[in-house]
Amino acid sequence: MPKLLWPILVFSLLLAIPSFVIPSFWRADADRLTHPPQQQTFSTPPYSLSITTDDGWQTPTAVATFYAAGNRRWQTTLPHEYGPRFTLVSATGHVLFVDEYINVASPHALTILSPQGEHTAQYSFDDIQQTLNLRTSDLTQQATSGWWVSNPPRIGDNENQVLIETGGTTLAVNLVTGAMTHH
Repeated sequence: MPKLLWPILVFSLLLAIPSFVIPSFWRADADRLTHPPQQQTFSTPPYSLSITTDDGWQTPTAVATFYAAGNRRWQTTLPHEYGPRFTLVSATGHVLFVDEYINVASPHALTILSPQGEHTAQYSFDDIQQTLNLRTSDLTQQATSGWWVSNPPRIGDNENQVLIETGGTTLAVNLVTGAMTHH
């Protein structure tokens, strides 16, 4: 058989293989993003926050709407693609967004908003890495949710402190001041 026919023969054989036989890592659908729900609600009474998409995730834009005792207080478009990976609403009405839904070293790794919707602080993945004095590999190898988070954030010693486990250690975030510390 002439050498020029081999590539054509191989290509023809590949086309004849049913898609269910091809390993998932070779198929185009293996690289698709699973979208978050079109609406998510987070609450700590009397506060609640709703994260929605206006277009069914045709674009990565997410909108957050904050309520106090059922009354809308503020609304903002989030910089996080497809919204944040974690959202926490404190008993004092502060909101913490952790990481992006997509798996990247985000410039929006932590975002804190006041009960009035004002930005208290925003930190990148690099800022967190510098605060904890850890290598990127230390943070990412132990991550179980997203790029750097090992366990979901939780309220710490008081209602204004959030603890986030990462890289074998804990990051403490003050929701009122926005300060980050190694815990």
